[in-house]
Amino acid sequence: MWIVCRFMKLAKLFLSLFISLPISTIMASENDSEISMLAPKVFIDCGRCDFDFIRTETNFINYVIDRKEADIHIMITDQGTASGGREQTLTFIGRNRFLSKNDTISHIIQNDDTWDDERNKMVKYLKTGLVFYMAKTSSAADFTVEYTGSETTAKIKEDKWDSWVFRTRVGGYGRDEESKQFLRLDGWINANRITEDWKIRLSQYVEYQEESYKIDEETVNGFSRRTNFDGSVVKCLTDHWSAGFMSEVTSSSFSNTERSFSLHAAVEYNIFPYSESTRRELRIYYGLGSVYSHYIDSTIYNKIEETLTTEKLGIMLELKQP
Repeated sequence: MWIVCRFMKLAKLFLSLFISLPISTIMASENDSEISMLAPKVFIDCGRCDFDFIRTETNFINYVIDRKEADIHIMITDQGTASGGREQTLTFIGRNRFLSKNDTISHIIQNDDTWDDERNKMVKYLKTGLVFYMAKTSSAADFTVEYTGSETTAKIKEDKWDSWVFRTRVGGYGRDEESKQFLRLDGWINANRITEDWKIRLSQYVEYQEESYKIDEETVNGFSRRTNFDGSVVKCLTDHWSAGFMSEVTSSSFSNTERSFSLHAAVEYNIFPYSESTRRELRIYYGLGSVYSHYIDSTIYNKIEETLTTEKLGIMLELKQP
C-alpha cells in the first residue's frame, strides 16, 4: 500500500511538471519574440567584415539583408593613415523609425593589429554607436554603460619622431639566358608628416636597368637609369580649402632628361568637408608653376634646355554611399 501511495505522489508531481513546462516555455518564447520585435533592424554595409562575429557579439539587434527594411544603415569604410594603419569610420544612418538620426564614429587600426584585434575594435565601436539608438527603445533598461578609463584626464605622450613616418624598400630582378641577360635594381624611401593642419610628403625613387641581347653572333647592350624626387607641403586652411607647394626633380636616360626641376603652387577645394573623406570626396585641384629641363641630347626642336610655364587642373571624385 505504501508503495502505491508513493507511486501516485510521484505521478502527480511528474504530471504537474509536464503541464507547467510547456506553459513556461511558451511564456519565455513570447517574451523573446516581443523583445525581438522591439529591437532595431540593422543593415551592415561593409566589404570586408566578419559578419558571423558581428552577429554573435551584438545579439541584441535584428539584422536584415535589405537596407530598405532597416532602422539603422551602418556603413563601414576606411582610409590609410600616415603610419601605415587605417582609419575606420562607422557611419550610422537612421531610417524608418530613426529617420534623420545619424552619427559617425572613427577609430584607428594600427598596422600591427591582427585580424582578431581589428574585428574586436570594430565591434566595440559598433556597440558604442548603437547605444544612442537602443536608448530610444524599451530595451534601454537592460543596458549598463561603463567607463573603463582613468578618472583623470590622460596626458598625451610626446612623439619623439614629431609625427614623421619613414618607409623604405629595395628590390631587384635578374634573368640570364643564352641569348638574353636582364638586370633591374630599384629602391625608394618615403618620409611623411601628416597632422591635422599640415601634410608633408617627401619621396625619392631610384631605378637602374640593363639588358643584353645576342643577335647573329652580335651582342647588343642597353641600359637605362631614372631618379625621381617628389615633395609637397600642404596647409589645411579650412574644412574645405587647402593650399601648398609641390616640387619634382627627375633624371631619366629613357626620357632624354639629364635633369628636370619643377615647382608648382596649388590650391584645392573639397566640395564635401574633409571630415567626410572616408565616405565621399569631390576635390578640385589647380596648380601653376614652371618646369626647367636640361636634356642629354638635343630634342627634335634642337633644344638642349628649356623652361616652360605649366598649369595643372584635376578633379577627383570618390564615393562610398548606400
